[in-house]
Amino acid sequence: MVRRRHRRREPHLHPAAARPLGRRPRSGVPGVRRVLVRLRTPRGPRRARPVDGGVVSGDGAAATARPRGIFRRETKGFSAAPVTVRVERGRVLSFARLLGETDPVCTDVAAARAKGHPDVVAPPSFPMVVEMLAHEERSRQGVPNPTEVIGCDFRRLLHGEQHHTYEGPVYAGDEVSVGTTVVDFYDKRGGLLEFVVLESTIHHDDRGVLVRARRTLLHRLDR
Repeated sequence: MVRRRHRRREPHLHPAAARPLGRRPRSGVPGVRRVLVRLRTPRGPRRARPVDGGVVSGDGAAATARPRGIFRRETKGFSAAPVTVRVERGRVLSFARLLGETDPVCTDVAAARAKGHPDVVAPPSFPMVVEMLAHEERSRQGVPNPTEVIGCDFRRLLHGEQHHTYEGPVYAGDEVSVGTTVVDFYDKRGGLLEFVVLESTIHHDDRGVLVRARRTLLHRLDR
């Protein structure tokens, strides 16, 4: 007896089945299509995101609570009472030496007077020292400084930009008044950085405004 081996017949595939999935053949014979079923599991409510740095409620609606941050933003527009400080010659000369200043009007009294100045001229960045002296004077008088009024946290505080506009020279021996105003608050990086802009003026009774200083301070906040 001869046993015949039956070869398993492969199923015949219509040419349309070899076409890319999801496309219909031109002959009108339906092709093989794959259907994907996406299973969805019940999802809870979306996590609320703060809007414009504000605190939001659990349903995602923006609340009217204060923005996240440390600065007291209600102090925008606050102006600290001016205090009077004296620009000592020794401070000007020491600061000029520290900077490596080479202009003799900033380092030599005789050279400054020969140029028509009453005393040595303070270097351009000396207004920072004047603001520091004003800070010390307010503390001595028991008057809150602007950094205290706006709620600076010195553990997180960073110094941003600083610009000076010079209206006239500051001389050694000048008595000047220094006032500071809180100009603005704003945020960056989605509220992770908050900024405050302060503007100070250094004023002389006879010569008017000598310097306008604008500086930016910032807090780096936690995520």
